[in-house]
Amino acid sequence: MSLFSELRRRNVIKVFVLYMVASWLILQAVDIGINILDLPAWTGRFVFLMLLIGLPVALIFSWVYEITPEGLKREVDVDQTQSIVYKTGQKLNAAVAVLLVLVLVSLVLNRLFPDVPLIGEPGPPPELSIAVLPFDDMSQAGDQGYFADGLAEELISLLSQVPDLKVTSKTSSFSFRDKSVGVPVIAETLGVAHILEGSVRKDGERIRVTAQLISAADDSHLWSDTYDRELTDIFVVQDDIAESVLEALELELLDQDLPRAQRTSVEAYDLYQQATARLREQTPGALREARKLLEQALELDRDFGPAWLAYGFFTVSSQPAPGEDPEAHFRRALEAFLHALALNETSALTGLGWLILDRGDGSDTAIDFFRVAMERAPTDVGVLSSVGVLCGVFGAHEAQLAYAERVLERDPVNPFAARHAIAALVNLRRFYEARIRLEAFERTHDTPIDAYLSGALALAEGRGEEALALFQGLRDPIVRNAGLASAAFALGNEEVADASLAALMAMTERPPYLSIAAVHAHRGEVDLAFEALEQAIAARQPVMQQLRPAEGMLWANLVDDPRWQTLLERLGVGDAYRPADICAAN
Repeated sequence: MSLFSELRRRNVIKVFVLYMVASWLILQAVDIGINILDLPAWTGRFVFLMLLIGLPVALIFSWVYEITPEGLKREVDVDQTQSIVYKTGQKLNAAVAVLLVLVLVSLVLNRLFPDVPLIGEPGPPPELSIAVLPFDDMSQAGDQGYFADGLAEELISLLSQVPDLKVTSKTSSFSFRDKSVGVPVIAETLGVAHILEGSVRKDGERIRVTAQLISAADDSHLWSDTYDRELTDIFVVQDDIAESVLEALELELLDQDLPRAQRTSVEAYDLYQQATARLREQTPGALREARKLLEQALELDRDFGPAWLAYGFFTVSSQPAPGEDPEAHFRRALEAFLHALALNETSALTGLGWLILDRGDGSDTAIDFFRVAMERAPTDVGVLSSVGVLCGVFGAHEAQLAYAERVLERDPVNPFAARHAIAALVNLRRFYEARIRLEAFERTHDTPIDAYLSGALALAEGRGEEALALFQGLRDPIVRNAGLASAAFALGNEEVADASLAALMAMTERPPYLSIAAVHAHRGEVDLAFEALEQAIAARQPVMQQLRPAEGMLWANLVDDPRWQTLLERLGVGDAYRPADICAAN
């Protein structure tokens, strides 16, 4: 008798199947129990290890022993004419069938009622938590919205300096602007116990600021006050409001001074607030105006740290002006970040890191800046976001996901962090989870994340028609044509695919080599894809930032080619360069 036949006769194969199905159900139950009972994170790994050890034991046991009417006996001691292995096998079949039904029910329920929250199931908010809503502009002309927003932003910045206080970031707090939503709903969405809201009325050189602190639990006012002051007292007003909020929350600062607003001239402050408002608009005209406003603010006060920081990030994220030497553009950003850093703006460290990394002057030096930023501000949303993106650049997608989720804990309506969480899931080929999270975020927060990301995810899941429709709605001609070329090719529409690729290649003023490479990669034209990537590198396009962060979306057909790893090593983003300390999955 062959070994396989003997394994079947002794029901070893059936025991193996039963053990595997039962183990899957046990692991699912343990996963649920960890969340409900708040068990240690290692519980799941421990149970899995025990099950793994138990598998060979169960198989050996089923080979050596047999169940008989008289009880358990060694197989060699059983008279084959009295053996009941066939009946035992039938019972095992029935047990496997029952367990498979349970597995099927579990999968169906998980499909119908997916439990894939963006950042985990929200628990009760910590008592020491607050969100600062945008202040209303009550000025007669209604043209001081930027000033009201600036005041709210400064209060967020001040309160965020208190270690024991959870403060929701601006992106999430400001997402409720002009929405008729009650305080309890806002607080529940943002995961906070308190809301600070108010209004500003600016009239000439006088301001009136009204602020009130509300408890989300019962919608009651814990504190409110009105400040009628000279405009020059705006910084004192910010300090007074922050101090009053901390007193109302009964939060005592041990061994730490109260946070204080940074002082500058009123004129420089007003110019800076106008500039930040223009930067949010993201139109070419608004961005040009923002640059002028920031330069005017810095002419008035060379020691205004926030203005230097904003100027640095604006410069590093923009193209050199027509006729401007790229080296001069680099030095302008470098000077801004160094000024900001000298004025204790921690986020300038991440700006310097990106500046050096983009320039290719050494990933080790750049990473050191990110490392110091994490040491100085381990809970700062901006720092966490930057380090998460950095981990994505080096292919540490589990870490990228973990950082995005940490950001979303403090900034739950942040589309930038949600986008990076979903992109990380796509790169990890966890497509279903990525789609559920994307849909949940857009449905819950009524905020679209990224149509291109949605299209790329649809394409990865084989939903070509949906991807094509999403790409057709994009405004940017480069992104639209790149998406259309890939989606149409997947659908077998070579006419549209070739036309869209030709449209990309016809853009000769600034050829979009990266997008052309991505289309070739998706079409399986590997040699042409690498050729376009080399052209992108020669044109100093941001190749390094677009490879590993999109390797599961754009470059899946290249990653198994030896040239891919060679390219990563050449650009300094291979696994050997990955900063293991800050990009460990946590």
